[in-house]
Amino acid sequence: MKKHIATISLVILLLSALLSSCDGISDLFKANGDVEEEPILFPTAMPKRFSNDNSREIDAALQEAILDKDEQVLAFLIYDVMIDHLEFSSDGQWALVWLALVDKDTNEIMPAEAGLAIAQQQTIQIDPDSEATGWKIFLQADADWNLILNQIPEELMDEELRSRYIDKIQAAPHDGTVYTGYRLPWEAGLSKRLTGSIGHVFTYKTCPSTCLYAFDFADGTMFPIVAAKAGTVKYAVWQYDNGNTKHTNYLILEDVTTSPTTYQIYYHLAKDSIPPELRTPGAYVYQGQFIANADDTGVSTGHHLHFHVHADPYAYWGRSVDIVFDEVDINGGRPRTCAEAAAYPNYGSECNSGNYFLSKNGDAEPPTGNITSPNVDDVISSQTVVVEGYGEDDRGIAHIQVMYTYDGDWYPIGNMANSSPFKAEIDLCEAGIPDGDFFISLQLMDESGKISEGFPGMRRLIKSYECPGPPPACEPSNSQVSLYSEAEFQGDCTILDIGEYPNGDSFGDIGDNNTASIQVGEGVVARLYESVDYTGTEEILLKSLITMNRSSVGADQLSSIIVESRPEIPAPPSLSAPTNENGDPPDAKTDISLSWEPVSGSEAYRSVLSGPNGLNMVLDWQGETYWNVGVLEEGVYNWSVWGKNVAGESEGAIEFIVGKPELVSSSELVPGASMVNSSGIHLEWVVNEGEKEIDHFEIQAQEGEGEWQDWLLDIDAESRDAWFLGTPGQSYDFRLRSVDTYGNPEPYPDAIELSVRVPETCIGDMYEGSEHDDNKWTGANPLELDEKHEHNLCGAGDEDWVVFVASAGQDYRVRSEPVSGGAAVKIELYGFDGYNLLGEVTANDLNQSTSLEWTAPEDNVYYLRITAIDERLMGSDAKYAVVVERTAEMNPLSMLCAAVILPFFWLVFRVYQKMRAKEIEEEDGDE
Repeated sequence: MKKHIATISLVILLLSALLSSCDGISDLFKANGDVEEEPILFPTAMPKRFSNDNSREIDAALQEAILDKDEQVLAFLIYDVMIDHLEFSSDGQWALVWLALVDKDTNEIMPAEAGLAIAQQQTIQIDPDSEATGWKIFLQADADWNLILNQIPEELMDEELRSRYIDKIQAAPHDGTVYTGYRLPWEAGLSKRLTGSIGHVFTYKTCPSTCLYAFDFADGTMFPIVAAKAGTVKYAVWQYDNGNTKHTNYLILEDVTTSPTTYQIYYHLAKDSIPPELRTPGAYVYQGQFIANADDTGVSTGHHLHFHVHADPYAYWGRSVDIVFDEVDINGGRPRTCAEAAAYPNYGSECNSGNYFLSKNGDAEPPTGNITSPNVDDVISSQTVVVEGYGEDDRGIAHIQVMYTYDGDWYPIGNMANSSPFKAEIDLCEAGIPDGDFFISLQLMDESGKISEGFPGMRRLIKSYECPGPPPACEPSNSQVSLYSEAEFQGDCTILDIGEYPNGDSFGDIGDNNTASIQVGEGVVARLYESVDYTGTEEILLKSLITMNRSSVGADQLSSIIVESRPEIPAPPSLSAPTNENGDPPDAKTDISLSWEPVSGSEAYRSVLSGPNGLNMVLDWQGETYWNVGVLEEGVYNWSVWGKNVAGESEGAIEFIVGKPELVSSSELVPGASMVNSSGIHLEWVVNEGEKEIDHFEIQAQEGEGEWQDWLLDIDAESRDAWFLGTPGQSYDFRLRSVDTYGNPEPYPDAIELSVRVPETCIGDMYEGSEHDDNKWTGANPLELDEKHEHNLCGAGDEDWVVFVASAGQDYRVRSEPVSGGAAVKIELYGFDGYNLLGEVTANDLNQSTSLEWTAPEDNVYYLRITAIDERLMGSDAKYAVVVERTAEMNPLSMLCAAVILPFFWLVFRVYQKMRAKEIEEEDGDE
């Protein structure tokens, strides 16, 4: 028996291989026809260093000039030299030769400002009878360098750039001033490499007369740069493309905390990397704030930052000044490369390994603080008061300023404190603070220059002290207004009665644009105007102002005025609770309009409505006495209305309730068969009224004579059917109700709406029984590609096995879909032996399709095991269809090949199945 099975297995494998090779037939035909050749890819050629003969000649002349000087110039001893780029004059007689220094050990180009040599085309006498044209190179070490530099055409070098390369070494300042408070200009915790400092002057001489205290930093990338110290933007250039060799992007920060004022230079910045808010002169920048990315714009040999500080207010470059960095612990805070430290120990003999320096420049938090005295709502009955408090910050407090307001604008008061905790005495009379409520708070700045946010320590105080001062020159009555030419009711004055004054000529001795303070009688209102004839900025005054600086019109700006009797403050508006169209309290379906009675003397009204879930609606000042607020949800609401005139405002308020509306929806189950041949029971229903108001549906079921049970599934408002899974042999009753959007449930009907019995037995499909037993893999039903077979789920735990042929590398889709009875299945894909699980998929719910995407790993036969998603799902009508599809088109020649071979394959395979099943039975009997 086993020998026969082995023989048939071999035949099956050969047939499988033949089937899978059908796809290769078309390839054989193709091979004898046209052949599509792959394009041949050639390696790209290396770019040439120079693009013309002049460039090559200049390079040769440069290398020869360097050989003559390499024992005299330190840069030539330490580095190899190459040309970074060339710039030629329009007549071709001059060239700027920009140099890059190359590390002799690593071949790395040092990121820094490019060095400079000058090339001039000259006539060279070869012998008495012949001469030739060639390039002569001038180096900064040449004695006539300055002379040649001044002969360069203006088109190649402007005076600003020319001055940087004058052969004059910047000397240390006589006063020995050292500027402190700087931090390395990149994010804390990161290290960058110093590629040059005093080398600007002594080694590569990129700016020998100005850059003794300059620094170049790099890490091979366009790294982010942060401010080394706080300041304000003086100049900003950001528009030049990255790699531009003629122009550079830069940022200059002005620092007024030093004496004299200093300017921080951040040079070689990437295009558009300066934040937009820092491109405007005067913009404030705190220490550690991101300002740009490094690049190599301008005269530069690689991505790096050039940084130095100068004290010339009329130049963006300027002569550098001596600065030290807080976190650099060598040379008193001055970074040096190891080559510089060895060559010029007088300027700092220490260096870091690899020339790397670690930044501690960062400021995580803005400063904050608090006032500890005086207390909130203290009454101040003296001219001065002592304010005490403290400041806190992760970098340290630079200064603390007490601020005050009584009119909404904040002003500094008292001396600035430079330490924490602090104590400051403030003079209320000097600040012109009137009696009554006023507020104080703090404004703090930390060591990075960050300003505190909000109003730290803010508290209300009450001034109850009449400040001394000369009596007013004019005393107005309750129905008059006095104008003064000086603050605090001093100087020339005039008294105005109730009336209109259209220009300064009507102001008596005061005249136009000359009012500095004003007194207002208790019985009048003063309407002030910036321009004649009651135009321009307007301000309404009900109280006196000791200085017109606190007025929106401003000091010495008054040009016309109206003095009128002060009206009474209007009475509170009278409110009525809203109703629906029938006069009843509103519900959550009512379109609500709020209204109130007009109040005598009120010029405008404002309304606020608050309610459930944080509702807060506001109607701003207007003249109408109604407000449509639309439909409101169920709950309690608080409604206020204010009326106002120039004298003041008053409030009326009530509370009202919006109720739940009555139920408006109705639904019912559709009658159906009392006996179904599937444990999947299909429920359908209709909506009789209120369809748009439904939120969801709920269903109850009772099994046999049991109690009604809620089906734990809320069904959405759009659904009109659902599938219920019963137990074979049981009967079920059902009833349904709707729940509207307001939470009102429709009552369940008293009568049963649908009764169904689920049969206990079923009749199997055509693939089950004595002749065909597809409950085992050995009885698997052959399935050709794209052929659809229909099965049912008969009996608890029913299995349906299917077998099909697949080709290696081909993509397939195994798909099942319900036919009837709410069928829904789980599909498992197995290899040739029926045990190796290759994939599986399960339908989400009753009456749902499912599919499995899969790529065949080899040419062979494969099995599908199909079962119900729930063992209770069964019945003669619990039917589903299964199909195996290719997801790519099949070659016509392959289809012809398969049509010839496939029938013979399935015949041999069926014999193999039967013999294999018999063998398994014999093995089970032997055991």
